[in-house]
Amino acid sequence: MGFKISPSSLGLMKRCPRCFWWYLKRDIKRPEDITSRLANRIDTKLKEDFDLFRQKQELPPVLNEIKDMQIGLYKNQEEIRRMRYGLEYFDRNKGILLNGKMDDVLQRGNKLVVFDFKTTSKNEENCVEEEFNKAIEEYNYNVQLGFYSYLLRKKGYLTEDFGFLLFYFIKKFANDGNSIFGTKLMKVDLDINNVEKEIDKAVKILNMEEPPEAGINNKGDKCGFCSSFHERYENIQKEREEKEKILNEIVFDK
Repeated sequence: MGFKISPSSLGLMKRCPRCFWWYLKRDIKRPEDITSRLANRIDTKLKEDFDLFRQKQELPPVLNEIKDMQIGLYKNQEEIRRMRYGLEYFDRNKGILLNGKMDDVLQRGNKLVVFDFKTTSKNEENCVEEEFNKAIEEYNYNVQLGFYSYLLRKKGYLTEDFGFLLFYFIKKFANDGNSIFGTKLMKVDLDINNVEKEIDKAVKILNMEEPPEAGINNKGDKCGFCSSFHERYENIQKEREEKEKILNEIVFDK
């Protein structure tokens, strides 16, 4: 059916096109980052809470600041479940399968508004708008939301040209040992044309017979994973091919 493209794979492409090529074409993955179980549990709890407000047809208090924008939770719970499980769209022209799992979706009139939860380990004093904007750029969150909007449009939905990220951070620890969370809601303008360009770039890389150059990090260094694992893998492959060639020559000489 073609290669599966998701927001996470586009994020990998941004960090290192070479790792992206190896992962999608050879199923060779980078070592996975350590994922906090606490963050996963918070994510699950937030979805459960939003579903309760959806049943009551109310806007969660953490979204009160966008109430004047005439935005509410998307009411169709069954469709929300499908979106969380993962929407897919096969693009025949590009020969790829688009896949995206959304945290939740808002609605403004007849248009959907993409929405995602994020947790951060930043201290409260660092949780200012400038830092969140840096995180949105660094972690490709704008492309992630844009991808969701692009996918929804491909599935026949109307969407707004913006989305929201709701960041959660530990504000302080109470005397009883409980954590008190702070929140920051960020409106993100979406460039759907840019998303399509990123997808086209991914298709171009995947059509290459050989992997592209390794990515460069913000310190100017090449991807460390590429310089270790991938080079060893390529050397092993070359040694294997040379051994097979020698064996074939021995067989034919006999």
